[in-house]
Amino acid sequence: MARQGFRSFYPRRRIWVSHARVKKAVERPILGQYLFVEVDHPQQSYSTVSALPDVDHMVSNLGAPIPFPRHWVESAIRRYMAGEFDEVAQGPIPVGAKIRIMEGEFNEQLATVVSVKGRLAPTL
Repeated sequence: MARQGFRSFYPRRRIWVSHARVKKAVERPILGQYLFVEVDHPQQSYSTVSALPDVDHMVSNLGAPIPFPRHWVESAIRRYMAGEFDEVAQGPIPVGAKIRIMEGEFNEQLATVVSVKGRLAPTL
């Protein structure tokens, strides 16, 4: 994307992974295969992004790409750069932490983590 002149952000979190008794820090995507691409429309074209070989789909409505608010993406970049998604340094979300539900029936409600069982894989 950079070679085509686009700025992009691929949000990741840093976690510990153990394999064969070896523990190492790795980065894993927060939003699966989704990334954010800044398109300076009309100087740049959305079709150029969708034509890139590694782009499968774009989040769209009736074929028109859906823009995300710039302040939301910039906030996520600042949080990533500040290490907020770094479970290696910060640790996993602790019991007692206050979290905001981001989607579903309880969207925008506050909750308290009361227990963690098994592997913690929060959706941020």
